[in-house]
Amino acid sequence: MKKEKTTQFLMKPKVDFCFKELMEDEEVRNAFLAAVLGINLEEIVESRILPSHLRQKDKADKLGILDVRVLLNNKEQIDIEIQVTSSEYWAERTLFYLGKMFVDQLKPGEDYQKLEKCIHVGILNFTLFDDQEYYSRFHFWSDQGRKMYSDKFEIHTLELPKLAKHEYPETELLKWLQFINAESKEEFEMADKKLKVTLIKSTIGAVPKNKKTIEALGLTKLYKTVELPDNAATAGALRKVAPYVKVEEA
Repeated sequence: MKKEKTTQFLMKPKVDFCFKELMEDEEVRNAFLAAVLGINLEEIVESRILPSHLRQKDKADKLGILDVRVLLNNKEQIDIEIQVTSSEYWAERTLFYLGKMFVDQLKPGEDYQKLEKCIHVGILNFTLFDDQEYYSRFHFWSDQGRKMYSDKFEIHTLELPKLAKHEYPETELLKWLQFINAESKEEFEMADKKLKVTLIKSTIGAVPKNKKTIEALGLTKLYKTVELPDNAATAGALRKVAPYVKVEEA
């Protein structure tokens, strides 16, 4: 009996582990944040991963654990969440995370002027709003006249299911979301140009983190070759395991 050919790709960026691994690389992280925030990459001087656990002042306080927490340019804090399953109280959860990040900046006796902007980025595998826009950005505005009350809170919502239902102008953000949303090898390859990557060194003795990265790339045995998109996310993963792979143009 012939086995049915599968097009499922091993590394799905929507999976928590894979996405967090991608964000560990500063170059990848900066490119993604520039696309989401709508700024030039050159405006990002540095970004640094912060502990994901929000401070718990009392044992009775609800614990908050973020997916990826970033300090941008030594000022703004950014919470990046990737949510695969639908969440009924997503807005409330978002505000809880933002509020905790915001108030945790101050120590007793410090002045309010030390408070920096806190930004939430939600990548959702479910539809939150009943419209065609896959990307929404929110600030604190007045109901009339759009007067800004404060720029200290900012929310970005990215709804992946809408990508398959509507046509959108090609942007750097759209390309990132197509990559994150890829479910099969074919979809993954369509997201960008391709590289041919071959595992040329045994992973015996490699640190567990590198082994997981190699497996996530689809390199499950020695001398196996896979084709991957030529983009910042792939580059970041390949840099981590450079001694183990040979990279060529496909």
